[in-house]
Amino acid sequence: MVKVNVEPADYYPIIDKLFTEEIVEALDAVGLSVEGIDAKVRPSGDNVGVDFSLVVTSKGNRGVSSMEDFIRIAVERLVEEANGRFRWMGNGKFFLGELKLVEAGETEKRPSFSPRINIEAAPDELKGALEKVAKGLWIKLQERGVRVTSVALSFERGVAPTVTARLILEGNPTLYERKLLAEYISDKIEAYLWTTVGKGDYNINVQLSTPSENEKDDEAPDEEIKNDDLRELLRNLGG
Repeated sequence: MVKVNVEPADYYPIIDKLFTEEIVEALDAVGLSVEGIDAKVRPSGDNVGVDFSLVVTSKGNRGVSSMEDFIRIAVERLVEEANGRFRWMGNGKFFLGELKLVEAGETEKRPSFSPRINIEAAPDELKGALEKVAKGLWIKLQERGVRVTSVALSFERGVAPTVTARLILEGNPTLYERKLLAEYISDKIEAYLWTTVGKGDYNINVQLSTPSENEKDDEAPDEEIKNDDLRELLRNLGG
């Protein structure tokens, strides 16, 4: 039996009904046995983010790490299907946040995937290039030992286009560390833009925050989802 932990506990019936069986079946199809599912629910207004940590074992010779990309794609698809089965609070929806993969028996959980990468606003023809910029930036930060859980880029056209980068960092860097890191990130983004988008003058705005700072920002919207809303969602799910 799969052990499922959900935080906050009020969301356990929803997460268990929507995702437990689906995740187990999806991973079983590729030779992975799910031993445990930890889910952290992060309401934000009408939307609900879910961070998953999956404890798994491989049934065959194929290593777990070789299937990481597939697992994220599979779970993202399950989240989309959950949104399609019912309407959450009007136009709201579930979205996948951080996803961790833990091999059963490991003493420490390790992040197995790149952070959430989001191109918030950009011309359609540039979104692919900007996604490459975001992924390249994350790789360089990982090499420097900087842990990042989210990278968001936006691109505004102009005589000198403006690129805004919003990153959520793990830990609690000092203001001086943030200043140095922001300068490094700005230089890297400019170099990657020259390679992917084209040479030119870019205005680059870097905004850094931590998960705790983002949780404070979300406190007011979190209060919008009450117990009555949870019961309504459960009724929609037939639970």
